[in-house]
Amino acid sequence: MCAARRRKSARFPQLGWFLRFTHGRGLGVALALLSTTAVVIGAVALWDNIGGEILTGPEYYVDPQDIQITPPPRWVHSDVKGEVLENRGLSEPLWIFDEGLAKRIADEFLLHPWVAEVVRVRKHHPAAIEVELTYRKPVAMVMAADESRLLPVDVNAVVLPRKDFSEVEIERYPRIATVRSRPQAPVGEAWQDPHVLDGAKIGAALLEVWKKLRLAQIVPVETDRRRSGRRDRIYALETRRGKRIVWGHVPGAETLGELNAEEKVAKLLRYVQKHRSLDGGHNANVPRLYRQEQQPEDPHTATGGASEVR
Repeated sequence: MCAARRRKSARFPQLGWFLRFTHGRGLGVALALLSTTAVVIGAVALWDNIGGEILTGPEYYVDPQDIQITPPPRWVHSDVKGEVLENRGLSEPLWIFDEGLAKRIADEFLLHPWVAEVVRVRKHHPAAIEVELTYRKPVAMVMAADESRLLPVDVNAVVLPRKDFSEVEIERYPRIATVRSRPQAPVGEAWQDPHVLDGAKIGAALLEVWKKLRLAQIVPVETDRRRSGRRDRIYALETRRGKRIVWGHVPGAETLGELNAEEKVAKLLRYVQKHRSLDGGHNANVPRLYRQEQQPEDPHTATGGASEVR
């Protein structure tokens, strides 16, 4: 008998190892392994038969109306989620195990003009979906070329839904004037006009103090820089009474020695604290925010005899 076992072991080495292992104390362990394997195989077979039915139960589906989104800020009056569901492809119940579901939801919300970023989409069980959003913030109103209406933009000059703003709300925002174009892209896309792109950044810097400073509009003032031979874009601020104050370059593009946007705003506020308003005193009495060897040739810009607030 021993000789037979040796012959089998020689022909089948794995069987020989198994026979030696099962001899004595290893028999119980081997039986346990076989039992576990049988259970696993049975479980896999059972899952193949009924697993699909389990994962398609109602607790794994979300009605699109039940999607939770980040609450919009006070300046957004649109029903963001409702408009996304109405205009996009999210009408059927959503299966949370769909591997492409998170990206599809993110893509749909990114198409809404108020949504700047989809931070993340979370799927939960029992079935629930949360969408974390970053919203755009209006910083200015642009007077289009025909001057028939004012269009809201964010800091990146993205055109926002005009219907969300009442006439009272429109007056609260910085106004970008002397724009010679109309937006070529739809709402939710950037207005690719240099004056609008620059004016939006200046508007963002002045947004919180615009009303206090009693400013009326931001206007471009182009000047030739003879030394460099190039044309520079600088901007001015107009008060409600028509006084013009040269602001300078767009925030982030200041020249060497030029005050940055925060310093310019602080200087304007100090001037108002001393003179009560930017219109206080003689027309030549304005805060100097920007200096250069050749000031813009603009008859509305005061350049001499200034009583400067430092």
